[in-house]
Amino acid sequence: MPIVLLWGEDGVMLYNDAYSTFAGERHPQLLGSKVREGWPEAADFNDHVMKVGLAGGTLSYKDQELTLHRHGRPEQVWMNLDYSPVLNENNRPAGVIAILVETTARVLAERRAACEIERQRRLFQRAPGFICAMRGPDHVVEFVNDAYRRLVGDRSLVGKPVRECFPDLEGQHFFELLDRVFASGERFVAQAYPAQLRRASDAPQEDVLLDFIYEPVTDESGRVVGIFCEGFDVTEAHRAQAALREQQELLEQLIDTLPALVAFIDREGRYRLLNRTYEDWFGRPRGEIIGKHMREVLGEEAFALRKVQFEAVLRGERQTFEAFTPRPDGTRRDTELEYLPRRASDGRVTGFFVLVTDVTERRRIERALVVSERRMHAVLEAVSEAFYALDAEWRFTLFNRAAEEFFGLTRAEVLGRKLWDVTPLTMGSEIERCLRQVMETRTPAQYEGYSVRHPDRYVTMRIAPKRGGGLAASLTDTTARRRAEEALQRLNETLEARVEERTRERNQVWTMSRDLLAVMGFDGRLKAINPAWVNTLGFDEATLLARDLCQQVHPDDHVAVEAAVERLRQGETITRLEDRLRHADGSWRWIAWALVPGDDVFYGVGRDITAEKEAAAALEQAQAALRQSQKMEVVGQLTGGIAHDFNNLLGAIVGGFDLIQRKPDDPAKVRRWAEHGLEAAERGAKLTGQLLAFSRTQRIELKPVIVSNLVEGMGEMLARTLGPMIQISLNSDIGNVAVRSDPTQLEMAILNLAV
Repeated sequence: MPIVLLWGEDGVMLYNDAYSTFAGERHPQLLGSKVREGWPEAADFNDHVMKVGLAGGTLSYKDQELTLHRHGRPEQVWMNLDYSPVLNENNRPAGVIAILVETTARVLAERRAACEIERQRRLFQRAPGFICAMRGPDHVVEFVNDAYRRLVGDRSLVGKPVRECFPDLEGQHFFELLDRVFASGERFVAQAYPAQLRRASDAPQEDVLLDFIYEPVTDESGRVVGIFCEGFDVTEAHRAQAALREQQELLEQLIDTLPALVAFIDREGRYRLLNRTYEDWFGRPRGEIIGKHMREVLGEEAFALRKVQFEAVLRGERQTFEAFTPRPDGTRRDTELEYLPRRASDGRVTGFFVLVTDVTERRRIERALVVSERRMHAVLEAVSEAFYALDAEWRFTLFNRAAEEFFGLTRAEVLGRKLWDVTPLTMGSEIERCLRQVMETRTPAQYEGYSVRHPDRYVTMRIAPKRGGGLAASLTDTTARRRAEEALQRLNETLEARVEERTRERNQVWTMSRDLLAVMGFDGRLKAINPAWVNTLGFDEATLLARDLCQQVHPDDHVAVEAAVERLRQGETITRLEDRLRHADGSWRWIAWALVPGDDVFYGVGRDITAEKEAAAALEQAQAALRQSQKMEVVGQLTGGIAHDFNNLLGAIVGGFDLIQRKPDDPAKVRRWAEHGLEAAERGAKLTGQLLAFSRTQRIELKPVIVSNLVEGMGEMLARTLGPMIQISLNSDIGNVAVRSDPTQLEMAILNLAV
């Protein structure tokens, strides 16, 4: 459907593809032009449309006739036109949207059909019935009227038998029919009876169709004395009816091609005519719709919405309104309806024509246009740049919030006023020159310099032409950037020397650093290394760069190195990674790395910690020896008490054996002395086991230990170590609490604390 937006007071035209087709050869020149200039032949009409639309009014025309030059020549067209105002962000009309449907073909077809019907009507009016009176069995002509003479031509008829008058009718059964009527006295009626007549003596025979009646004429006695003939030449009528049927079929084909729903409804509200679009809309053939009431086809709800208009059109009032029209699938479409009353010749309304146009898409476009305008307004309000627009007369048509802040003026003070009245300082400035250049050449321009309104502020001003005239401009305060650029320019004057100095310093650091500096690829290759690599690993630089990094790393460290590379690939920085690198002499060097990822590579700083690792190992050995010496020191302290205990134990054992030897025949005493000796031996074995476990050099083994049980088991050892002068009291109320520890190390710690 052709849609055109007439924007601004000049009606700058923006339209869709359908309108470009309607415009013919005037497209694309029409796009962006003023409507008065684009359609000069309709200037007065469009002036009225713009006046009403910009005042907030709407216009609607049905079959409006205009003469347009769409193809280089004047052409009469008829259209249905609907004009509505388009509001700006201030809710004021800023343009007019026009939706048109060209009805030229339909209007011309209706006019042709009307002319044809009128022509046929006049033809019937000019063709009254022909009359002929005949007498006797020979059918002697007594009387003919003018219509009859027009039918048969300038023959001499009166007083002659019909056979003599019409020799050209011989063999066409007219004479036989007359004889039969005269003989039988029975009327004969013929409709569209074919005949061949000469309308003049020298004229060829013509084929005609006649409606006529042969009425016998009787005398007073009832005897047939003649025949009265009355009839009509229906040749033209039949031809007209054939043509009318053809025109009717053409008209039906025409309305079938219309995109709108077209129907005729009688006074009872029943369908009598409808087009194919109506069929397609309701998904039913017209045979199922014709004869049904509107309520049956539309549904109760839709009919109720149309009832007021239905009653009004039957009173002869044309109705135009909007309502939903249902579809068979249950959906509802927004439609524009027009009811046109049809009157009979007496002025009585016999029914009405229905024209239904689907405006769902149009309404969606209108809503989308409103949303788009609101979005544009919101965007302009949100941007930090000052933005304003001028029409071709230099009047402000747009002024956003940032512009209010920059100029220190409100929209109410600016909109509708000319630029020179708002900012007179612009006159004669470079800004004015740029503005006029854009307005005249219609090409964008840019101004950078100090503002005429704020001389201490540096601005960047971008100016672009608008379609249909005028321009749009944005201003950005670039004072800070300008000052930074000036500072940067001063800095650039010494930058080269500073860069060279920094480069030398960086190269010195790279060369002189004792740490391993490298650029490494994620493919496992070294890209660049500093001299410290050669000094640390003993390989020359070419060998190191040619070798895959995995060949240089200790096999036990491959997994850790690969995991670190994957973390770097994910963008993670690694602060410490230790691995071993092969030295040229076959040994391994421990290196501690700090790694940082780049785009396709990563950077590493490594420090040789081999000496630190060796020192740590030596320290661990020394600490182990110290722990063993501490154990032996405690054992030394235990020696005196243990020797005394062993002496007592041996005395008890020897004494028991001596008593057994003396009295071997007393079993009870022998058993008691043996048990005492065995008990003393077991105490000695336990003491020996504790001493050996304590003094043994072994690896630390962490496991759950019940502290209370371990301390109670050390009671005798502590007593012998501390001597009889110190009383030992054990408090084991903590219960069976387990700790993760090495039992031997825990016993040594307790003994060290006791000693």
